[in-house]
Amino acid sequence: MYKALGSLSAFLFLFLICPFVLNTINKRFYNYQNQGLMKWSKRMRKYHKQAGVLIAIIAIIHGRLILGEFRLHTGFVLYSGILITAILGISYYKTKKKPLYLWHKRMMFVDLVLLIIHLAVPNLFG
Repeated sequence: MYKALGSLSAFLFLFLICPFVLNTINKRFYNYQNQGLMKWSKRMRKYHKQAGVLIAIIAIIHGRLILGEFRLHTGFVLYSGILITAILGISYYKTKKKPLYLWHKRMMFVDLVLLIIHLAVPNLFG
């Protein structure tokens, strides 16, 4: 069960970053003219908040099933990064302050690195 939840968490993470990736591709290669990319990005953004809540819940259950208790683990570090990203996103949504949005996007890259570390070396801290 924990493997399925871990895979679902990874899928949700990829789903959450897809609109950014699609918009970046559309900007750099199509000068924002690719309607197909815009359509898919819009569809995914529609479910961004729900996917964020789901990943928060599923990741906690995933970690609890594997570890059974709190320990410093790459998954906990990843989860902390995702929570910081979510807090920045929610703060931007409520205040519309652009620096919060920029940090929300920057944290996505940090979270991606943390995900790779978590998948490659889950017991990095012992």
